[in-house]
Amino acid sequence: MTSLAALAAELDRVRRYGYATSFEQLEAGLHAVAVPVFDPRGEVVAAISASGPSFRLTRRRAEEIVPDLAGAAAELTAQLGR
Repeated sequence: MTSLAALAAELDRVRRYGYATSFEQLEAGLHAVAVPVFDPRGEVVAAISASGPSFRLTRRRAEEIVPDLAGAAAELTAQLGR
């Protein structure tokens, strides 16, 4: 992200879809996807993520695994009392 407007747009997208992605933003050839874990007040206290080389964790595959990550995050959220 190189501008405040781009960051704001990305944060809106993350809130809307419930997960974040990084496609070669941190390092060339690296993709990642992450979902939040909430505390009892509904605050984000952690995240569960998966990352890998772009040839294995393609954009499509990253979106396909979101439900599995979200399920694991929901279990942790429940264990924290929410």
